[in-house]
Amino acid sequence: MAVNKNKRDTYAALAVLLALVVLVVANLVSDLRFTRLDLTSERRYSLSPPFYRILGRLDDPLKIVYYTAGTVPAQWENGKREMLDKLREIEIASDGKVQLEIKDPTKDAKLREKLKKENPLFEVTVQSVERDQQVATTFYSGFHLIYKDKPAVPLQRVFNPDELEYLLGSRILTLTLKENPVIAIHFPKTRRKPMQDQGSFEWFADAPFLDEKFDKKIVAFEEGSGIPAGTKLLICVRPKELSERAQFEIAKYLAEGGRMFLIASPWEIDYEFRKVNKVRSGLEDYFKDAGVTWVQALVLDESSVALPKTKMEQGRPLFTLDPQPFYVLVQPQGLKQENPVTRFLPGLVLPYTSAFMLDDDKAQAACMQIEKLAWTSKRSWTTPLPEFLDLQGSLGKPAHYDNPRTVLVQLAGQFACPWEGKPEPGWPDASGKPAPGWKTLTRTRPMSTAI
Repeated sequence: MAVNKNKRDTYAALAVLLALVVLVVANLVSDLRFTRLDLTSERRYSLSPPFYRILGRLDDPLKIVYYTAGTVPAQWENGKREMLDKLREIEIASDGKVQLEIKDPTKDAKLREKLKKENPLFEVTVQSVERDQQVATTFYSGFHLIYKDKPAVPLQRVFNPDELEYLLGSRILTLTLKENPVIAIHFPKTRRKPMQDQGSFEWFADAPFLDEKFDKKIVAFEEGSGIPAGTKLLICVRPKELSERAQFEIAKYLAEGGRMFLIASPWEIDYEFRKVNKVRSGLEDYFKDAGVTWVQALVLDESSVALPKTKMEQGRPLFTLDPQPFYVLVQPQGLKQENPVTRFLPGLVLPYTSAFMLDDDKAQAACMQIEKLAWTSKRSWTTPLPEFLDLQGSLGKPAHYDNPRTVLVQLAGQFACPWEGKPEPGWPDASGKPAPGWKTLTRTRPMSTAI
């Protein structure tokens, strides 16, 4: 028996959520493009200008408590020393705004128990061989950030000093925000049956992590429900047949310097009938003019997720893992490590994905820059879009593999608004017919980003 289609849908939804958790946060700090100047042959780096700017946001001292051990495994000695050097460099550069405190939990039973109760990940145990005997050594390399009367922010298992600027900078930025950033979310209304709701995206709006960190606004793209003023990030999840007014709202938001995270596909799958339906978001022409086009073909990859499968053998159920080429698994080597959006992603799962066709000449003519953020493995291929998707059938290997296909891009620059100098389109009425335009748009165009 193949994997239940609702379970497949659930896996797909969860995969998207996990990616969104990281990408949403990364988008909010994506202007913190930490660059380092290599000053020594030992590759010790000076602090980057964006990190200095973040330190400047502190109006009260920030205490950084670093948990480490007096004795650490031999393989961590250099790492510990470089971590302490980097922390002291940050403390000096802060001009009194950062206070560093070093604690050794291995010498304080109460502290050790407190950290273990808060999060077991603070404690690290490694095995080593000493005098022909295997020895287990417990040590620590984690932090607490304490600022004003806010809850202490934990950072567990930080081993790479080069990541400190990003990890500390993003947390300091969050701690110093006067109010939660506004996140606007749009997703299409679905007509799924109750038992199929696991795969729809309405539940994403209720994700707890959004309520904890952001001022969340749901956007229906109808009169009275446009993009709110002050929106820090617009998330559009599989938009469908956006009205002219909705397209205008998005183009105006981007032209005014907004940021957008777009999950879109040229099709959707009806799991009840396994039918593949072509859909349009309404944004295809807009992004095509900027050099980005969705390819009308499914991407498959031997680097894929293996899902549970059950079959009966001799009257007994046998559980196996069945590779699913439709569930593309982007490995770390397929992620742009220099971009903060993808730098710390362990990987990316893209179920039933398309790829992008990129036109750098068209992007340059439109004053845009395209950056590839994620791509498939060398053992990937495409298949024409079928009318029905055989979820239970086995897929043979192709006659040849394509080159790696781009599946995630960042588009940055001066976004155009096609309605500039023209009347703004009105909101559609109940019948879907657009109301007359009412105002002529005149805007400047700062830099903005869409992913």
